[in-house]
Amino acid sequence: MGSERERRREKGESQINRKRRKRERRGGVREGKERRRENESQREKQEKEREERISKRERERGKRVREEERESKRRREERRKREEGEKKEKKERGRRKVRGRGKRGRRESQSGRESRRKVRKREGGEKSKRKKRKREGGEKVEERERRRRERGEREEEREKEERKLDGGQREEEESEKEREEREKVRESKRRREERRKREEGEKKERGRRESQREREQEESEKVRERRKREGGEKVSGGSEREEERERKRVERVRETGKRVRERERKTNESAKAKKRRKREWIIPPAKLKENTDYTHKEYIAKIRSDKDKEQRVEYFLTGAGADKPPFNLFVVDHETGSVRVTAILDREKYPSYNLTGLAKFADGSMAEANIPLTVTVLDLNDNPPYFELHTGNISEASETGMTVVMTVQGKDDDQAGTINSELHYTIISQEPAGEMMFTIDAKTGELRVKEPTLDRETYDFYKLLITAKDMGGGEGGLVGTGTVEVKILDINDNVPTLEKSAYTGSVDENVHDVEVMRIKALDADLVHTDNWLAVFEIVKGNEDKLFSIETDKETNEGVLKLIKPVDFEEVQNLDLDLLIKNVAPFVKGSATRLDVDVKAEKVAGPVWAPGSVLTWA
Repeated sequence: MGSERERRREKGESQINRKRRKRERRGGVREGKERRRENESQREKQEKEREERISKRERERGKRVREEERESKRRREERRKREEGEKKEKKERGRRKVRGRGKRGRRESQSGRESRRKVRKREGGEKSKRKKRKREGGEKVEERERRRRERGEREEEREKEERKLDGGQREEEESEKEREEREKVRESKRRREERRKREEGEKKERGRRESQREREQEESEKVRERRKREGGEKVSGGSEREEERERKRVERVRETGKRVRERERKTNESAKAKKRRKREWIIPPAKLKENTDYTHKEYIAKIRSDKDKEQRVEYFLTGAGADKPPFNLFVVDHETGSVRVTAILDREKYPSYNLTGLAKFADGSMAEANIPLTVTVLDLNDNPPYFELHTGNISEASETGMTVVMTVQGKDDDQAGTINSELHYTIISQEPAGEMMFTIDAKTGELRVKEPTLDRETYDFYKLLITAKDMGGGEGGLVGTGTVEVKILDINDNVPTLEKSAYTGSVDENVHDVEVMRIKALDADLVHTDNWLAVFEIVKGNEDKLFSIETDKETNEGVLKLIKPVDFEEVQNLDLDLLIKNVAPFVKGSATRLDVDVKAEKVAGPVWAPGSVLTWA
């Protein structure tokens, strides 16, 4: 019995101890939850305060802008009211003068008026002269008022531009700070979300384990109650098994807790390692304008490695613009990581710089992985347009508006696809002077025929002076000029004419292969071309094939030849019809017809033919 009581007492003590440990564990869990809730609420409070500071700065900036606009509006209103008051006062003075003259006139006597009339008569046109001078003086006053108003408007525009520039600089500086704050806020939100997800997962795991332990405890309690009812000995044996089971369960719980703690420790270490590997851009690299002096700024970007808390870290830059041409345009402070620019940038030379930031320990080993740093140079309108010589040709009498002579293309070294390189074309002069024969599309630069009266025989060459203005032709654009040369091509628009109106020739009988005559053709088209060269054809009177005609290509003459001998008794007069045209077909007009009379003459005595020997008996 004594041993049974001792076992029961030990069992009760073990149950009491288990319950106490369970309460302690639950208390520790509650304390951990409360600490986490406090930390989370504190972080949320800090985030809210940071967001409130950002929104407050934005509201203050908007308030300043609105105040400046109200102040500008107030000044304009005051200036307008002042001008209206001056105008009213001037009109009132004029009315008072008129009323004064009227009153004085009514008070005067008839004799006084007569005397003044006589005086005015003697003075003649002096009064009219004074009125004219007064009118001219009023016009001068109005001109001065107009100039004063224009000067005030120009000053107001200048003040507005200065305010815009100042506001832009302030907004740029504030935007950099705001970007930094937003990056920090986003990073903290991301970390807070990761922490929340991790805690939810741990909470679910703890709940699952606690529910499993509760189920096991309920089962063990049920087993113990059932064994207790069955008898003391059996209860004793069951209690030993239950204690063994409880001891194994406690060991499993401890092992599970160790694994969870080990997993959390590794997760925290990896997160710290990732955080250490991440190097921060305190001020992200801004886009820099060309032809702007940033050398006075303390830095344009800044890099930092969080390993500098453990030991000394030095910072370096590499790439074109640092240790490669152009050398030392960007330099970094080896201690602080501040990146500065040492000269004014030119986008046309280098539109961007791809640098790489390095972090090294004092012994030369790498502290971090390399970080890319890209500096983009923004374009300004600092390059005027320019041209290369453009040459082209067009046929005379071309249709207007439809025929494109050429496309003029100006060049601009500013950034393509922006307003700084958008060109607006204009023709400003033409040689030879006179009616403008061409027109140009302001946007595309297409040069077209404007008038249908292009005539090579009048002018065969035109020289045009063309301007191109960037900024799309808007105000403030730069202007460049270029020359375009246009050659007028010939077409067969002139019918050949003859030097004489009639041609007569004679041939001796019984001779052949002799030249009868030359017929000169005149043509205004381009010399020694198919439009100028004449073609002669015998269309009538040469049925016996006695004659032939061909063209002298140097003189443009038709050479009529006798190719067969003529018998005077058979043929005495020949009437030939000739047709004159060009090698090229006519654009307008038709071929010319010509009648030629050829007479055969009788030869007395012996007949001598070329190549024969003449002898007498």
